[in-house]
Amino acid sequence: MAEITIRAARESDAAQIAAIYAFESVVALTSQLPHRPDVFWPGFYRTRDPNGAELVAVSGAGVVGHLGLLTNSAPRRKHVASFGIAVHPDHQGQGAGAALMGEMLNLADNWYNITRMQLDVASNNARAIALYRRFGFEVEGESRFDLFFGGRYQHTTHMVRFHPNFAADLA
Repeated sequence: MAEITIRAARESDAAQIAAIYAFESVVALTSQLPHRPDVFWPGFYRTRDPNGAELVAVSGAGVVGHLGLLTNSAPRRKHVASFGIAVHPDHQGQGAGAALMGEMLNLADNWYNITRMQLDVASNNARAIALYRRFGFEVEGESRFDLFFGGRYQHTTHMVRFHPNFAADLA
């Protein structure tokens, strides 16, 4: 297994980022649609949130994972953020997702002043749910039949992680 490094996404990563999302197996477990043009994915998170972060996981094979941290600009919700993550199918289960999550939470906890990190995940995506649990996320609820893929309606699990010092800050 090659060493994985995490860094900010660059314009030169565009084709490799698009290649990750070209796999139906990757897109099926997101709320996105397949067959987006190659120009869609690079910068997707930057256009949605210029104050967020767009990270890539790099190994000997090049860019193998992609994560976008989305902050909230609403005055009363600046402490809340979410993210989207994808890993190339050939590199899943090899540490890229965990490395991306670790750096994203470092940014959220130590630089962005995020108290609440939340996400939605397809309820049948057991691998992703296990990864999120490893990083302290808890299930907050489930929306039934709110996501359509594979020709069927699916459920979405809502998960949340609070900053580790949040309870201590309240004391």
